[in-house]
Amino acid sequence: MPESPPSHDPDRLLNEAIELLIALKTRASTAAEKRRLERWRAQSPQHEAAWRNALSLWEGLEPLRDRPLPGSSPLPSEAARANRTEATERPQRSRPEIDPAQSNVHDIPIPRRTVRPAWAFACLFVLIAGLTFFDPMLALKADYRTAKGEIQEVLLPDGSRASLNSDSAVAVHFEQSTRRIEVLRGEAFFEVAKDPTRPFVAASRHGEVKAVGTAFTVRQSEDKTEVAMLEGVVEASTFRQRVSLKAGQGASLEADGRIVPRKSGVEHAAAWREGYLIFDQTPLAEVVATLNRYRKGRVTLLDESFADRRLSGLFRLADTDAVIAAIAETTPLRITRLTEYWVILH
Repeated sequence: MPESPPSHDPDRLLNEAIELLIALKTRASTAAEKRRLERWRAQSPQHEAAWRNALSLWEGLEPLRDRPLPGSSPLPSEAARANRTEATERPQRSRPEIDPAQSNVHDIPIPRRTVRPAWAFACLFVLIAGLTFFDPMLALKADYRTAKGEIQEVLLPDGSRASLNSDSAVAVHFEQSTRRIEVLRGEAFFEVAKDPTRPFVAASRHGEVKAVGTAFTVRQSEDKTEVAMLEGVVEASTFRQRVSLKAGQGASLEADGRIVPRKSGVEHAAAWREGYLIFDQTPLAEVVATLNRYRKGRVTLLDESFADRRLSGLFRLADTDAVIAAIAETTPLRITRLTEYWVILH
């Protein structure tokens, strides 16, 4: 892994620390690699803190080292459902997975101490949760929200319908002259009841979409908001541009105010409402980001040289492990599972 410039982004640093740790645990390390690790840790207190967090995660799994990791069998706290799920939790793969619990350790000594399984699980879950975006004010702002893996249908006061995708939140602001929905997080599908006297506005941090009666999706991420039209016509606008979109068209409202036309995938934009994920020559980095919107836990792509590798396929939302299996079958990437809540592609 190339050495990184000093950074204060905790997500980036933790991912880099995990990459270094996985490399140490899954193969013999050279003296040069160990020196590079020491230089990386010495770059800043934040680098050292990220390394200690990664080690804490590994140490928290100590009580599980003498048994198969979840993914092939449940955590100790889930033993009650072992017999029901053991045969179905592990899909067949074209190449063996790496079990870090059984890897030889020749490099960084990790203190061994007795940790209760419940604490190991809690430590793991908290650290993984720290990798995901969390807004402490979201619960106060949102009128409707969904958890990961949950899809919710909402009937709005004007008769319009909103479908919230996994890990999404919206706030409803209906007034006498305007119907306004704020997409706070994630993705929503809107089927708008016609009312020429009160435009329907779906707003995000990057801009807004105005309609009278139509059907469309709005998906907000950190750097853009994607709009896909299924029926009717809308006006999409940012502080910089304003365009009209009709059925079959889509666009990205960029953070810099540009509106970039979307040329493909519009027809599949709402497939999640039917319980499906559709990838059509989708970059692997985007596939992983999509999985993280639906799975409880985290999928991490450590080898960025595969970020632009393409994947196509139709998958059920209820079986996202099938997507991970497809990645393993179509790329040289190896799969490491640190319990069923953390899957590492490297």
